[in-house]
Amino acid sequence: MKKVNVYLGLTLMLIGNLANAQNKIEPYVDERVELMSSVFRMIDAEEYSEKNNALYVEDLEKYFGSFKNSEFLKNLAKDRNNDGLGYDAVMSMAVNLKIKNGKISLIDPKRTSLDKRWKTEKLPDFIQSLNQYYKQTKFNDFYKSHQKDYQQAAKAFNDSVLVKLNQEWYPKFYGKQPNEDYKVVIGYGNGGGNYGPRVEGKKRDVVYAIVSGGKFDGRKLTYTSAYAPTLIHEFNHSFVNYILDTKNYKNELESAGEKILSAVKEPMSNQAYGKWETIINESIVRAAVIVYMKENAFSEADIKAEYKDQMKRRFLWTPELVALLEHYQLNRKQYPNLESFYPKIVEFFQNVGNNVQTIVADYEVKLPKVKSVSPDINGKNDVDPSIKEMIVYFDQELLGKGLSINWGDLGKEAVPISSKPVYIDNNKALKIEMKLEPNKEYEFILVGRNFVSLDGFPLQEYVVKFKTK
Repeated sequence: MKKVNVYLGLTLMLIGNLANAQNKIEPYVDERVELMSSVFRMIDAEEYSEKNNALYVEDLEKYFGSFKNSEFLKNLAKDRNNDGLGYDAVMSMAVNLKIKNGKISLIDPKRTSLDKRWKTEKLPDFIQSLNQYYKQTKFNDFYKSHQKDYQQAAKAFNDSVLVKLNQEWYPKFYGKQPNEDYKVVIGYGNGGGNYGPRVEGKKRDVVYAIVSGGKFDGRKLTYTSAYAPTLIHEFNHSFVNYILDTKNYKNELESAGEKILSAVKEPMSNQAYGKWETIINESIVRAAVIVYMKENAFSEADIKAEYKDQMKRRFLWTPELVALLEHYQLNRKQYPNLESFYPKIVEFFQNVGNNVQTIVADYEVKLPKVKSVSPDINGKNDVDPSIKEMIVYFDQELLGKGLSINWGDLGKEAVPISSKPVYIDNNKALKIEMKLEPNKEYEFILVGRNFVSLDGFPLQEYVVKFKTK
Protein backbone atom coordinates (compact mmCIF):
# COMPACT_ATOMS: atom_id res chain seq x y z
CA MET A 1 0.00 0.00 0.00
CA LYS A 2 1.56 3.25 -1.10
CA LYS A 3 1.69 6.31 1.03
CA VAL A 4 -0.60 9.18 0.23
CA ASN A 5 -1.22 12.40 1.90
CA VAL A 6 -4.84 12.44 1.37
CA TYR A 7 -5.86 16.07 0.35
CA LEU A 8 -8.38 17.72 2.65
CA GLY A 9 -9.83 21.13 3.00
CA LEU A 10 -12.52 22.61 5.22
CA THR A 11 -15.29 24.83 4.03
CA LEU A 12 -15.21 26.60 7.31
CA MET A 13 -16.78 29.66 5.77
CA LEU A 14 -20.02 27.95 6.81
CA ILE A 15 -19.45 28.96 10.39
CA GLY A 16 -21.14 32.34 10.15
CA ASN A 17 -24.21 30.95 8.43
CA LEU A 18 -24.53 28.14 10.93
CA ALA A 19 -24.17 30.42 13.92
CA ASN A 20 -27.88 31.16 14.13
CA ALA A 21 -28.80 27.47 13.94
CA GLN A 22 -26.21 25.98 16.27
CA ASN A 23 -23.30 26.88 18.47
CA LYS A 24 -20.16 28.19 16.84
CA ILE A 25 -17.86 25.46 15.59
CA GLU A 26 -14.93 24.97 17.94
CA PRO A 27 -11.98 22.77 16.93
CA TYR A 28 -11.10 20.02 19.38
CA VAL A 29 -9.16 16.79 19.75
CA ASP A 30 -11.44 13.74 19.77
CA GLU A 31 -10.59 10.68 21.88
CA ARG A 32 -12.05 8.34 19.26
CA VAL A 33 -9.82 9.79 16.54
CA GLU A 34 -6.72 9.53 18.74
CA LEU A 35 -7.61 5.95 19.62
CA MET A 36 -8.03 4.77 16.04
CA SER A 37 -5.02 6.66 14.67
CA SER A 38 -2.80 5.31 17.46
CA VAL A 39 -4.02 1.75 16.87
CA PHE A 40 -3.14 1.97 13.18
CA ARG A 41 0.21 3.57 14.02
CA MET A 42 0.93 0.54 16.22
CA ILE A 43 0.39 -1.80 13.24
CA ASP A 44 2.72 0.39 11.14
CA ALA A 45 0.04 1.67 8.78
CA GLU A 46 2.14 3.98 6.66
CA GLU A 47 -0.41 6.77 6.37
CA TYR A 48 -0.62 6.97 10.19
CA SER A 49 3.10 6.55 10.89
CA GLU A 50 4.66 9.92 10.08
CA LYS A 51 6.51 11.54 12.96
CA ASN A 52 5.78 15.20 12.28
CA ASN A 53 4.61 15.40 15.92
CA ALA A 54 7.82 13.87 17.29
CA LEU A 55 7.34 14.20 21.06
CA TYR A 56 3.76 12.96 20.95
CA VAL A 57 4.79 10.01 18.79
CA GLU A 58 7.51 9.26 21.32
CA ASP A 59 4.85 9.25 24.04
CA LEU A 60 2.62 6.97 21.98
CA GLU A 61 5.37 4.47 21.26
CA LYS A 62 6.53 4.39 24.85
CA TYR A 63 3.03 4.03 26.30
CA PHE A 64 1.61 1.51 23.80
CA GLY A 65 4.77 -0.19 22.56
CA SER A 66 4.38 -3.23 24.81
CA PHE A 67 1.05 -4.02 23.12
CA LYS A 68 2.42 -4.14 19.54
CA ASN A 69 2.48 -7.94 19.56
CA SER A 70 -1.04 -8.34 20.95
CA GLU A 71 -3.43 -10.65 19.10
CA PHE A 72 -5.77 -7.74 18.48
CA LEU A 73 -3.13 -5.74 16.61
CA LYS A 74 -1.85 -8.80 14.72
CA ASN A 75 -5.36 -9.61 13.52
CA LEU A 76 -6.04 -5.98 12.63
CA ALA A 77 -2.88 -5.89 10.52
CA LYS A 78 -4.15 -8.93 8.61
CA ASP A 79 -7.53 -7.33 8.06
CA ARG A 80 -5.83 -4.16 6.85
CA ASN A 81 -4.03 -6.12 4.17
CA ASN A 82 -7.00 -8.29 3.22
CA ASP A 83 -9.78 -5.69 3.35
CA GLY A 84 -7.91 -2.49 2.51
CA LEU A 85 -8.44 -0.91 5.91
CA GLY A 86 -6.61 2.40 6.01
CA TYR A 87 -6.78 6.09 5.23
CA ASP A 88 -10.36 7.41 5.45
CA ALA A 89 -11.77 4.01 6.46
CA VAL A 90 -9.97 4.39 9.80
CA MET A 91 -11.49 7.80 10.46
CA SER A 92 -14.89 6.57 9.31
CA MET A 93 -14.72 4.01 12.10
CA ALA A 94 -13.54 6.63 14.60
CA VAL A 95 -16.51 8.96 14.13
CA ASN A 96 -18.97 6.05 14.07
CA LEU A 97 -17.88 4.98 17.55
CA LYS A 98 -19.15 6.21 20.88
CA ILE A 99 -17.33 5.91 24.19
CA LYS A 100 -19.63 5.97 27.19
CA ASN A 101 -18.74 4.95 30.74
CA GLY A 102 -15.52 3.40 29.50
CA LYS A 103 -17.27 1.20 26.94
CA ILE A 104 -16.96 1.45 23.15
CA SER A 105 -19.83 0.70 20.77
CA LEU A 106 -21.10 1.72 17.34
CA ILE A 107 -23.35 4.76 17.21
CA ASP A 108 -25.50 3.04 14.60
CA PRO A 109 -25.47 -0.78 14.83
CA LYS A 110 -26.77 -0.88 11.25
CA ARG A 111 -23.46 0.77 10.15
CA THR A 112 -25.31 2.95 7.63
CA SER A 113 -22.54 5.53 7.36
CA LEU A 114 -19.56 3.30 8.17
CA ASP A 115 -17.07 2.77 5.35
CA LYS A 116 -17.85 -0.50 3.56
CA ARG A 117 -14.27 -1.70 3.94
CA TRP A 118 -15.27 -2.66 7.47
CA LYS A 119 -16.85 -6.08 6.89
CA THR A 120 -20.15 -6.59 8.68
CA GLU A 121 -19.32 -10.12 9.80
CA LYS A 122 -16.08 -8.97 11.43
CA LEU A 123 -17.49 -5.99 13.32
CA PRO A 124 -18.58 -7.75 16.55
CA ASP A 125 -15.12 -9.23 17.09
CA PHE A 126 -13.44 -5.93 16.23
CA ILE A 127 -15.56 -3.91 18.66
CA GLN A 128 -15.05 -6.49 21.40
CA SER A 129 -11.28 -6.55 20.85
CA LEU A 130 -11.09 -2.76 20.65
CA ASN A 131 -12.88 -2.57 24.00
CA GLN A 132 -10.37 -4.95 25.55
CA TYR A 133 -7.46 -2.98 24.09
CA TYR A 134 -8.96 0.30 25.32
CA LYS A 135 -9.26 -1.05 28.87
CA GLN A 136 -5.97 -2.96 28.98
CA THR A 137 -3.96 0.00 27.73
CA LYS A 138 -5.88 2.47 29.89
CA PHE A 139 -6.15 4.62 26.80
CA ASN A 140 -8.33 7.19 28.49
CA ASP A 141 -5.52 7.87 30.99
CA PHE A 142 -3.16 8.59 28.09
CA TYR A 143 -5.77 10.83 26.46
CA LYS A 144 -6.39 12.79 29.66
CA SER A 145 -2.68 13.26 30.29
CA HIS A 146 -2.29 15.22 27.04
CA GLN A 147 -5.18 17.65 27.43
CA LYS A 148 -2.89 20.70 27.59
CA ASP A 149 -1.31 19.70 24.27
CA TYR A 150 -4.71 19.16 22.69
CA GLN A 151 -6.09 22.47 23.92
CA GLN A 152 -3.07 24.39 22.65
CA ALA A 153 -3.43 22.79 19.21
CA ALA A 154 -7.13 23.57 18.98
CA LYS A 155 -6.59 27.20 20.01
CA ALA A 156 -3.76 27.60 17.49
CA PHE A 157 -5.97 26.31 14.69
CA ASN A 158 -8.85 28.50 15.71
CA ASP A 159 -6.79 31.68 16.08
CA SER A 160 -4.69 31.25 12.94
CA VAL A 161 -7.12 29.65 10.49
CA LEU A 162 -10.77 29.56 11.51
CA VAL A 163 -11.23 33.21 12.43
CA LYS A 164 -9.67 34.45 9.18
CA LEU A 165 -11.90 32.67 6.69
CA ASN A 166 -14.75 34.27 4.76
CA GLN A 167 -17.95 33.07 6.39
CA GLU A 168 -20.37 34.11 3.68
CA TRP A 169 -18.91 32.77 0.45
CA TYR A 170 -20.21 29.20 0.40
CA PRO A 171 -23.97 29.66 0.52
CA LYS A 172 -23.61 32.43 -2.05
CA PHE A 173 -21.52 30.29 -4.39
CA TYR A 174 -23.65 27.15 -4.16
CA GLY A 175 -26.97 28.96 -3.95
CA LYS A 176 -28.21 26.98 -0.94
CA GLN A 177 -27.90 26.87 2.80
CA PRO A 178 -26.19 23.92 4.48
CA ASN A 179 -28.40 21.26 6.05
CA GLU A 180 -25.69 19.41 7.96
CA ASP A 181 -23.88 19.93 11.25
CA TYR A 182 -20.12 20.45 11.05
CA LYS A 183 -17.34 19.48 13.42
CA VAL A 184 -13.65 20.31 13.18
CA VAL A 185 -11.32 17.79 14.83
CA ILE A 186 -7.57 18.19 15.20
CA GLY A 187 -6.04 14.83 14.26
CA TYR A 188 -3.21 15.33 16.72
CA GLY A 189 -1.64 11.90 16.19
CA ASN A 190 -2.73 11.28 12.59
CA GLY A 191 0.74 11.81 11.17
CA GLY A 192 -0.22 14.58 8.74
CA GLY A 193 -3.24 12.98 7.08
CA ASN A 194 -6.56 14.81 6.70
CA TYR A 195 -10.02 13.29 6.29
CA GLY A 196 -13.68 14.23 5.94
CA PRO A 197 -16.00 11.43 7.17
CA ARG A 198 -19.74 11.76 7.57
CA VAL A 199 -22.18 10.22 10.05
CA GLU A 200 -25.83 9.96 9.08
CA GLY A 201 -28.30 11.26 11.65
CA LYS A 202 -32.02 10.95 12.11
CA LYS A 203 -32.56 14.65 11.41
CA ARG A 204 -29.22 16.03 10.25
CA ASP A 205 -25.99 14.42 9.15
CA VAL A 206 -22.75 15.33 10.89
CA VAL A 207 -19.81 16.15 8.60
CA TYR A 208 -16.35 16.00 10.17
CA ALA A 209 -13.18 17.74 9.09
CA ILE A 210 -10.31 15.87 10.71
CA VAL A 211 -7.18 17.92 10.13
CA SER A 212 -3.51 17.37 10.83
CA GLY A 213 -0.49 19.31 9.70
CA GLY A 214 0.82 22.52 11.13
CA LYS A 215 4.33 22.98 12.50
CA PHE A 216 5.53 21.49 15.76
CA ASP A 217 8.19 23.12 17.91
CA GLY A 218 8.51 20.63 20.71
CA ARG A 219 4.93 20.34 21.94
CA LYS A 220 3.79 23.68 20.56
CA LEU A 221 1.78 23.51 17.36
CA THR A 222 1.38 26.50 15.06
CA TYR A 223 -0.50 27.11 11.82
CA THR A 224 0.09 29.76 9.17
CA SER A 225 -2.03 31.30 6.44
CA ALA A 226 -0.29 28.96 3.99
CA TYR A 227 -2.45 26.20 5.46
CA ALA A 228 -5.62 27.87 4.21
CA PRO A 229 -5.70 26.37 0.67
CA THR A 230 -5.97 22.92 2.22
CA LEU A 231 -8.83 24.13 4.41
CA ILE A 232 -11.42 24.95 1.77
CA HIS A 233 -12.24 21.49 0.50
CA GLU A 234 -13.95 18.66 2.33
CA PHE A 235 -17.16 20.26 3.56
CA ASN A 236 -17.72 21.30 -0.08
CA HIS A 237 -18.73 17.73 -0.75
CA SER A 238 -21.99 18.22 1.11
CA PHE A 239 -22.89 20.85 -1.52
CA VAL A 240 -21.59 18.84 -4.49
CA ASN A 241 -21.88 15.06 -4.07
CA TYR A 242 -25.63 14.89 -3.61
CA ILE A 243 -26.25 16.30 -7.07
CA LEU A 244 -24.55 13.40 -8.81
CA ASP A 245 -26.17 10.95 -6.40
CA THR A 246 -29.76 12.18 -6.59
CA LYS A 247 -30.23 13.89 -9.94
CA ASN A 248 -29.64 10.81 -12.10
CA TYR A 249 -26.59 12.26 -13.83
CA LYS A 250 -24.68 9.02 -13.34
CA ASN A 251 -26.10 7.51 -16.50
CA GLU A 252 -24.98 10.51 -18.53
CA LEU A 253 -21.51 10.60 -16.95
CA GLU A 254 -20.67 6.92 -16.54
CA SER A 255 -18.99 6.43 -19.92
CA ALA A 256 -16.89 9.58 -19.61
CA GLY A 257 -16.13 8.85 -15.97
CA GLU A 258 -14.84 5.38 -16.74
CA LYS A 259 -12.58 6.77 -19.48
CA ILE A 260 -11.16 9.37 -17.11
CA LEU A 261 -10.61 6.82 -14.35
CA SER A 262 -8.83 4.46 -16.73
CA ALA A 263 -6.46 7.21 -17.90
CA VAL A 264 -5.41 8.32 -14.40
CA LYS A 265 -6.13 5.15 -12.43
CA GLU A 266 -2.78 4.71 -10.67
CA PRO A 267 -2.28 8.27 -9.33
CA MET A 268 -5.93 8.39 -8.26
CA SER A 269 -5.66 5.03 -6.56
CA ASN A 270 -2.63 6.30 -4.65
CA GLN A 271 -4.88 9.04 -3.27
CA ALA A 272 -7.57 6.49 -2.34
CA TYR A 273 -9.81 7.60 -5.23
CA GLY A 274 -10.89 4.36 -6.87
CA LYS A 275 -14.26 5.27 -8.40
CA TRP A 276 -15.06 7.56 -11.30
CA GLU A 277 -17.83 9.21 -9.28
CA THR A 278 -15.26 10.21 -6.67
CA ILE A 279 -13.02 11.77 -9.32
CA ILE A 280 -15.92 13.84 -10.70
CA ASN A 281 -16.88 15.16 -7.27
CA GLU A 282 -13.28 15.78 -6.24
CA SER A 283 -12.66 17.68 -9.46
CA ILE A 284 -15.55 20.06 -8.84
CA VAL A 285 -14.61 20.62 -5.22
CA ARG A 286 -10.95 21.27 -6.04
CA ALA A 287 -11.83 23.74 -8.77
CA ALA A 288 -14.17 25.51 -6.35
CA VAL A 289 -11.24 25.90 -3.94
CA ILE A 290 -9.39 27.91 -6.58
CA VAL A 291 -12.48 30.01 -7.33
CA TYR A 292 -12.67 30.79 -3.62
CA MET A 293 -9.01 31.77 -3.55
CA LYS A 294 -9.43 34.09 -6.53
CA GLU A 295 -12.45 35.77 -4.96
CA ASN A 296 -10.90 36.14 -1.51
CA ALA A 297 -7.66 38.02 -2.11
CA PHE A 298 -5.20 35.12 -2.17
CA SER A 299 -1.88 36.01 -3.77
CA GLU A 300 -1.10 35.07 -7.34
CA ALA A 301 1.71 32.87 -6.00
CA ASP A 302 -0.71 30.96 -3.75
CA ILE A 303 -3.20 30.50 -6.57
CA LYS A 304 -0.49 29.34 -8.95
CA ALA A 305 0.77 26.86 -6.35
CA GLU A 306 -2.75 25.48 -5.94
CA TYR A 307 -3.11 24.95 -9.69
CA LYS A 308 0.23 23.13 -9.74
CA ASP A 309 -0.79 20.93 -6.83
CA GLN A 310 -3.93 19.80 -8.63
CA MET A 311 -1.98 19.05 -11.77
CA LYS A 312 0.48 16.96 -9.73
CA ARG A 313 -2.46 15.00 -8.42
CA ARG A 314 -3.54 14.42 -12.05
CA PHE A 315 -6.64 16.56 -11.95
CA LEU A 316 -5.33 17.80 -15.28
CA TRP A 317 -8.57 19.48 -16.37
CA THR A 318 -8.61 21.83 -13.36
CA PRO A 319 -7.82 25.12 -15.21
CA GLU A 320 -10.67 24.60 -17.66
CA LEU A 321 -13.06 23.54 -14.89
CA VAL A 322 -12.17 26.65 -12.87
CA ALA A 323 -12.99 28.75 -15.92
CA LEU A 324 -16.33 26.95 -16.24
CA LEU A 325 -17.21 27.68 -12.60
CA GLU A 326 -16.26 31.31 -13.11
CA HIS A 327 -18.69 31.39 -16.04
CA TYR A 328 -21.32 30.07 -13.61
CA GLN A 329 -20.49 32.89 -11.20
CA LEU A 330 -20.89 35.51 -13.93
CA ASN A 331 -24.33 34.21 -14.93
CA ARG A 332 -26.12 33.67 -11.64
CA LYS A 333 -29.42 35.07 -12.89
CA GLN A 334 -29.53 32.23 -15.38
CA TYR A 335 -28.00 29.74 -12.91
CA PRO A 336 -29.19 30.55 -9.37
CA ASN A 337 -27.46 27.51 -7.88
CA LEU A 338 -25.02 24.78 -8.81
CA GLU A 339 -27.83 22.29 -9.44
CA SER A 340 -29.15 24.45 -12.27
CA PHE A 341 -25.65 24.67 -13.77
CA TYR A 342 -24.83 20.97 -13.47
CA PRO A 343 -25.83 20.05 -17.05
CA LYS A 344 -22.95 22.25 -18.21
CA ILE A 345 -20.63 20.35 -15.87
CA VAL A 346 -21.88 17.08 -17.37
CA GLU A 347 -21.03 18.37 -20.86
CA PHE A 348 -17.60 19.41 -19.62
CA PHE A 349 -16.70 15.96 -18.30
CA GLN A 350 -18.10 14.25 -21.37
CA ASN A 351 -15.64 16.32 -23.40
CA VAL A 352 -12.80 15.49 -20.97
CA GLY A 353 -13.61 11.80 -21.28
CA ASN A 354 -13.42 11.96 -25.07
CA ASN A 355 -10.01 13.66 -24.96
CA VAL A 356 -8.47 12.37 -21.72
CA GLN A 357 -5.75 10.25 -23.34
CA THR A 358 -4.42 13.29 -25.18
CA ILE A 359 -4.69 15.43 -22.05
CA VAL A 360 -2.63 12.93 -20.05
CA ALA A 361 -0.05 12.44 -22.80
CA ASP A 362 0.48 16.19 -23.22
CA TYR A 363 1.08 16.53 -19.48
CA GLU A 364 3.33 13.53 -18.95
CA VAL A 365 5.76 14.50 -21.70
CA LYS A 366 6.67 17.54 -19.56
CA LEU A 367 7.50 15.53 -16.43
CA PRO A 368 11.11 15.06 -15.29
CA LYS A 369 12.14 11.42 -15.29
CA VAL A 370 14.81 9.16 -13.85
CA LYS A 371 17.35 8.62 -16.61
CA SER A 372 19.52 5.97 -14.93
CA VAL A 373 20.93 4.70 -11.65
CA SER A 374 24.52 3.88 -10.81
CA PRO A 375 25.50 1.22 -10.08
CA ASP A 376 22.90 -0.40 -12.33
CA ILE A 377 21.14 -2.43 -9.64
CA ASN A 378 17.46 -1.68 -10.18
CA GLY A 379 15.51 -4.82 -11.06
CA LYS A 380 18.50 -7.09 -10.37
CA ASN A 381 18.44 -10.19 -8.15
CA ASP A 382 22.17 -10.52 -7.51
CA VAL A 383 23.19 -7.16 -6.07
CA ASP A 384 26.43 -7.04 -4.10
CA PRO A 385 25.49 -6.32 -0.44
CA SER A 386 28.75 -4.41 0.05
CA ILE A 387 27.47 -1.51 -2.10
CA LYS A 388 27.24 1.58 0.09
CA GLU A 389 25.55 4.11 -2.17
CA MET A 390 23.70 4.64 -5.42
CA ILE A 391 23.30 7.70 -7.63
CA VAL A 392 19.98 8.45 -9.30
CA TYR A 393 20.33 10.59 -12.44
CA PHE A 394 17.46 12.77 -13.67
CA ASP A 395 16.89 13.87 -17.24
CA GLN A 396 16.76 17.52 -16.19
CA GLU A 397 17.64 19.81 -13.30
CA LEU A 398 15.28 19.64 -10.32
CA LEU A 399 14.40 22.38 -7.88
CA GLY A 400 16.32 20.58 -5.14
CA LYS A 401 14.28 21.84 -2.19
CA GLY A 402 12.87 18.61 -0.83
CA LEU A 403 12.68 14.83 -0.90
CA SER A 404 9.70 12.51 -1.30
CA ILE A 405 10.61 8.85 -0.98
CA ASN A 406 7.96 6.31 -0.04
CA TRP A 407 8.27 2.69 0.88
CA GLY A 408 6.52 0.19 -1.36
CA ASP A 409 4.55 -3.01 -0.93
CA LEU A 410 7.43 -4.64 0.98
CA GLY A 411 7.08 -2.09 3.79
CA LYS A 412 9.46 0.27 5.51
CA GLU A 413 11.77 -2.58 6.57
CA ALA A 414 12.69 -3.00 2.90
CA VAL A 415 13.98 0.57 2.55
CA PRO A 416 17.81 0.44 2.75
CA ILE A 417 18.45 4.20 2.94
CA SER A 418 20.86 4.85 5.83
CA SER A 419 21.04 8.68 5.81
CA LYS A 420 19.30 11.63 4.23
CA PRO A 421 19.87 11.62 0.43
CA VAL A 422 21.55 14.70 -1.03
CA TYR A 423 21.31 16.44 -4.39
CA ILE A 424 24.49 16.58 -6.48
CA ASP A 425 25.53 17.65 -10.00
CA ASN A 426 23.53 20.90 -9.88
CA ASN A 427 20.39 19.04 -8.76
CA LYS A 428 20.54 16.70 -11.74
CA ALA A 429 21.29 13.69 -9.53
CA LEU A 430 20.59 12.32 -6.08
CA LYS A 431 23.11 10.46 -3.93
CA ILE A 432 21.55 7.80 -1.70
CA GLU A 433 23.62 6.07 0.97
CA MET A 434 22.48 2.53 1.75
CA LYS A 435 23.08 -0.25 4.22
CA LEU A 436 22.45 -3.66 2.64
CA GLU A 437 22.27 -7.19 4.00
CA PRO A 438 22.86 -10.43 2.08
CA ASN A 439 19.93 -12.25 0.50
CA LYS A 440 17.36 -9.55 1.14
CA GLU A 441 14.84 -7.79 -1.09
CA TYR A 442 14.68 -3.98 -1.06
CA GLU A 443 12.23 -1.45 -2.43
CA PHE A 444 11.49 2.27 -2.32
CA ILE A 445 9.73 4.79 -4.53
CA LEU A 446 10.71 8.26 -5.70
CA VAL A 447 7.51 10.27 -6.05
CA GLY A 448 6.81 13.71 -7.42
CA ARG A 449 5.56 15.43 -4.29
CA ASN A 450 8.88 17.21 -3.62
CA PHE A 451 10.95 16.03 -6.58
CA VAL A 452 9.95 18.75 -9.05
CA SER A 453 11.46 20.45 -12.09
CA LEU A 454 12.40 24.12 -12.16
CA ASP A 455 9.05 24.94 -13.75
CA GLY A 456 7.09 22.97 -11.17
CA PHE A 457 6.38 19.64 -12.87
CA PRO A 458 6.61 16.59 -10.57
CA LEU A 459 8.96 13.68 -11.15
CA GLN A 460 7.39 10.72 -12.87
CA GLU A 461 7.13 8.06 -10.17
CA TYR A 462 10.11 5.71 -10.14
CA VAL A 463 10.31 2.42 -8.26
CA VAL A 464 13.68 1.10 -7.10
CA LYS A 465 13.51 -2.61 -6.35
CA PHE A 466 16.33 -5.19 -6.12
CA LYS A 467 17.58 -8.20 -4.20
CA THR A 468 21.03 -8.82 -2.78
CA LYS A 469 22.94 -12.07 -3.26
